[in-house]
Amino acid sequence: MLEYDEQTEQRSNSFYSQSFALGYAESNLFAKFHLLKILTKEYTDDQIRSTEPPEGEHSTLLKMWDNSDLCNILDFYRKYENLSEKRLVNRYIAESEYLPWRSF
Repeated sequence: MLEYDEQTEQRSNSFYSQSFALGYAESNLFAKFHLLKILTKEYTDDQIRSTEPPEGEHSTLLKMWDNSDLCNILDFYRKYENLSEKRLVNRYIAESEYLPWRSF
């Protein structure tokens, strides 16, 4: 019978937490980059950055989204806009310093 090892359990829990955080971040970023590809076809960068977005089919999305987060994602998107959403997510994660699992 295996003995209970508190350190092993803590490492396991930490690994699970990090995996969950990474999976959540990937799916969240994928959705944001996908939506941003749609929004950039309808709006200019200045319209997207505006705190009062113009009326249009996707204006509700722009009003709901945190503007500073959107501007950061937009800057990154413009830097690598030729990449697919999946590659954008991987590149963003590789370059980002402010992701949830970095605090573990």
